Amino acid sequence: MTDIIPVSFGARWQIPVCLIQQNRVRTISGPAEAIRYMRTYFDEQSLPAYSRALDVCFAALRCETELDIARTFFLAAYEEELEARGAFSC
Repeated sequence: MTDIIPVSFGARWQIPVCLIQQNRVRTISGPAEAIRYMRTYFDEQSLPAYSRALDVCFAALRCETELDIARTFFLAAYEEELEARGAFSC
């Protein structure tokens, strides 16, 4: 017998993530968009936060974790990506 796994591709975060890049604002509204963004724009796909963020975003789409947890992991991966590029410093 085959199990059916519900997937919520339209899942949205309560507060979207707004990324400012080259004088443009890109809005990431949920885990599906975060996955597409990371796979398309992250140069360092071997970094630990990238893998964790992908796993947690997929889990959120499968309703296995809270959406805002996926948002937090995406933000951590984005920060790690910026640091790897040398584009982020305090």
